[in-house]
Amino acid sequence: MVVKHFNQLFITNNLKIRIMNSGKVLLGVLAGAAVGAALGLLFAPEKGSVSRQQISRKGEDFWDDLKCKFEDLISSASEEIKDAKSDAEDLYAKGKDKVNEVKNEAENLYAKGKESVKDTKNDFKNSASQL
Repeated sequence: MVVKHFNQLFITNNLKIRIMNSGKVLLGVLAGAAVGAALGLLFAPEKGSVSRQQISRKGEDFWDDLKCKFEDLISSASEEIKDAKSDAEDLYAKGKDKVNEVKNEAENLYAKGKESVKDTKNDFKNSASQL
């Protein structure tokens, strides 16, 4: 149960970091595009109709680029989730194996201790009967 909880925390934190990094990149792209568009409007030497057509084309290009970036983000997040799930499953399996190993070792030690107590009891009885 503790291992499962640890795995969930590890996966959640790892995924949050990866998604936050991807989100920062996307935010940077959006901010850069907005600043670029604003500067383009300020320094545009063309007539208004030409500028509007250029802005429209740039807006469409920006929208297409944004959709591609978003699809890439979703795809990479999906891959990260799959990888994190696989890592968690591996970690769970290793933890389960280790628990079983410790359990078997404890059972063996218990059996040896029980046998040792039994032998000591028999030795004590034999010593007592010789007196």
